[in-house]
Amino acid sequence: VTTVGSDGVINAAPFSYFNVASIEPMMVSIAVMRKPGSLMKDTARNIQETGEFVVNMVDVYNVDVMNQTSADYPSTVSE
Repeated sequence: VTTVGSDGVINAAPFSYFNVASIEPMMVSIAVMRKPGSLMKDTARNIQETGEFVVNMVDVYNVDVMNQTSADYPSTVSE
């Protein structure tokens, strides 16, 4: 899932599962856990601030690069 924060920083976060919630209108659902201390993750914060996100499908050739997005980067790092 990719999002863009209100500061323009791009966030990419790997999700192993998302679900189609509705076809008309098209809606998908994802579950974003919180960081320790109940802090909101960048993905959830960006979605809340902008109302937008993109679900990206990753093929076998991009798995290693995609897995690098699971590191705990500071929110100021564009992934």
